[in-house]
Amino acid sequence: MKELVKGTDNALSVHEILEFEISDSNKELPVNLVVKKSVYLSKGKNINLFDYITDLNGKAVHIPFRNRINFLWKIESGSDLAKLSVSGKLTGFYDGNVKVKLLYKKNGSWYNLGTILVKIVDVQLPEVKFECGCTCRAFLQCKRPGSVSNKWLFNEITCTITNKSDEPIEVWHNLNVKLDDWRILWHAPLGDTTTINPKETVTLSFSTDSTLLDGSDLEKISYTFEINGTPIAVYWDTVTGQTSFNKISK
Repeated sequence: MKELVKGTDNALSVHEILEFEISDSNKELPVNLVVKKSVYLSKGKNINLFDYITDLNGKAVHIPFRNRINFLWKIESGSDLAKLSVSGKLTGFYDGNVKVKLLYKKNGSWYNLGTILVKIVDVQLPEVKFECGCTCRAFLQCKRPGSVSNKWLFNEITCTITNKSDEPIEVWHNLNVKLDDWRILWHAPLGDTTTINPKETVTLSFSTDSTLLDGSDLEKISYTFEINGTPIAVYWDTVTGQTSFNKISK
């Protein structure tokens, strides 16, 4: 007899369910993996939950497709708000919170790696393209082939932002750039914000002037925009290509 795990296309046998119930309680985890605590999802969009698995230090971990057979995502609450596929893709249909547990199977036993809270909201993110460049003439003139090894340097980031929503948005004139283990906040000398009307595209440039940064250390770029008075911080992971966002307080 098979029992369907609600919210997924996976079927677990009664024996496997009993194994999970035993292993879920007081056993040491066989892998040093956890899931992020929470993530936002735009209504009508989807995310792959495998993109939100990290090591114990919070660094993203890629799970090869051939190994994903040992993992199972299970909706704990909010199954009426979203659909979860066997591949870990979660599609949000209604506003609200969905809790999804990640299980890992080893030697016939299931282990609980944690629960991620997916907050589904009615927000249309802008379309953004980032381009890094170098405007330092002295560096360009002095640069010799091979003198920087495999590194590339930059001191400017150009953001091309298209408002995909039906409401105007206000883009803040700051850019949060994470390089390796430190962060810098860049500002555009244009005032506090730029208004972008529906379906309009605007280009903003942020620069450190003459300070050159090592592009191989670039990990994440984030910007902030407001829609209907609500500030939204958007994060782009340059390593995984993953985009995430979060509502923030002014």
